[in-house]
Amino acid sequence: MKTIIFTLLLSVIFAFTGFCQQNVAINSDGSLPDAKAMLDVKSNDKGILIPRMTTMQR
Repeated sequence: MKTIIFTLLLSVIFAFTGFCQQNVAINSDGSLPDAKAMLDVKSNDKGILIPRMTTMQR
């Protein structure tokens, strides 16, 4: 009985992981993200700022 419950629970978890995997688009025109990208950023007048660290913070 425990094996059946465990198998059922495991199959439900694997079934829902497909629904949770999505990609994100950050844009102002409402276009959909590229299917192969995890994060799709689109802008004509802005860029990206990567956090900077000093040598002591590393």
